[in-house]
Amino acid sequence: MRSGKGRGHGGLLIAGSIAALLLCLLPSGCGVGDENTPSRYFVFSFEGATLGWNTTGIDLYNPAVVYNIQRAVDMARDSVSSAKFYLQNLNGRAKIWMERSFDLDSSADYQVTVQYSFASKDWGDTEPWTILTGVSPRAVSTAQELGIQGDTYNGSASDVGFRWLSKKYTFDAHSNSQGRLYVHIGVWGTTVATRVYYVDSVFISFARR
Repeated sequence: MRSGKGRGHGGLLIAGSIAALLLCLLPSGCGVGDENTPSRYFVFSFEGATLGWNTTGIDLYNPAVVYNIQRAVDMARDSVSSAKFYLQNLNGRAKIWMERSFDLDSSADYQVTVQYSFASKDWGDTEPWTILTGVSPRAVSTAQELGIQGDTYNGSASDVGFRWLSKKYTFDAHSNSQGRLYVHIGVWGTTVATRVYYVDSVFISFARR
């Protein structure tokens, strides 16, 4: 578990340290579309292999928060494991996420689809937090670069515990001169509270425009 003392990039999906986590379910890790619109796609579960996801956060102090993002077996949508987001949000404004770079064609336009399963127990009487998902040509370094995608409300009028929700977002993005795009998935703690969320069955596709 990591107590946030500042920003800084952490390791692979256990905040601050390296962990074996995301397993690409496709034999090659990607697919190729037709000749006119080449595309690549990636599918990630949380069963063992490391494939480049990092964890980090912003607004982690004054007072310092405690957070981690790690492989967990207590909840899963696909197979037996998922990515567990834990945030003891003592300052009411911490933002934590996992992020991965993808090597594509340099300086090219893409339509990027990010789809995943998200488990939340935030029901009607709970003030929801904010879901973060976005695509950018560089690693996120400021809160303004984070993609805000609605809230963590699970759609229930009563406390039924965790419910799995399907999330899907589409972005227009331009890769950098090295041919990279960065995808991030996370949560923004908007109240003083301690919360847990899970992410699983991540699907990401890149279609040249």
